[in-house]
Amino acid sequence: MMITRARAMGFCFGVKNTVKLADELVSNISGPVYSLGEIVHNKALVEEYSNKGLKVILQDFEVKKGKLLIRAHGVRPEVEESFRNKGFEIVDGTCPIVKQNQIAASKAKWPILLFCKKGHDEAVGIMGYANHPCTPIETEDDVNEVVTGEYTVIVQTTFSDEKLSIFTKKLEEKGCVLHFSGSGICYASRDRRTSLMSLCNNVDMVIVVGDENSANSKTLFLLASSLAKCAYMISGSDEVTKEMARFEKVGITAGASVPESVVKSVEERLLELSIDV
Repeated sequence: MMITRARAMGFCFGVKNTVKLADELVSNISGPVYSLGEIVHNKALVEEYSNKGLKVILQDFEVKKGKLLIRAHGVRPEVEESFRNKGFEIVDGTCPIVKQNQIAASKAKWPILLFCKKGHDEAVGIMGYANHPCTPIETEDDVNEVVTGEYTVIVQTTFSDEKLSIFTKKLEEKGCVLHFSGSGICYASRDRRTSLMSLCNNVDMVIVVGDENSANSKTLFLLASSLAKCAYMISGSDEVTKEMARFEKVGITAGASVPESVVKSVEERLLELSIDV
């Protein structure tokens, strides 16, 4: 078996930054330390940091005050303020690129159209900063419901390039005036998709390593499914099967929340099973 990795995959800058902050928190614990939601969408990493003392809480949890890590997706400003008022020390791990979108929403000059996955944590946080009515746009049906007018457009950092192009064209055709603001789709997301597209041309099968609740991992899997001869999405080495190990040329990519250790364990398990196939 020959395993080829996508040129760009795994941790993005925003996740690396959050993990760095988490490492600093657990290396010098002098009181309770929390993550507001899972630090990343990766079960293995969440468990690792939980064992080190970083407890995952939700915004409505009642816990003893301490240090609170805000993950890369960011949160609504009122959520952060609520914890501050309760005496928590906030450690802001919001991705700087996401932060640009939050600022754009707070300074928008027109009603906002937010191209996003509805309910995604990043989108929810951005909407919390909006100073004008903010409409989430995920599907063509959403686009069709937009009333002709002038809008500020903000794009979730992991949004689909294809959808962005289609939605923009449809809105402009119906007479909407669009003012794009914020960061747009981040370079890391585009680079990972481009790398995956190249990988799909040179392998018999692609494995996307990522958790089911990771939006960017799902996007990579959908892309792989449309381009590769065969594609699987798994969260870790325990999900590798003999069926996957029967291919001669295997490509691997990973979502932005997947650490190197998980990717490596998947590769090792594939090679181990391939011997018996």
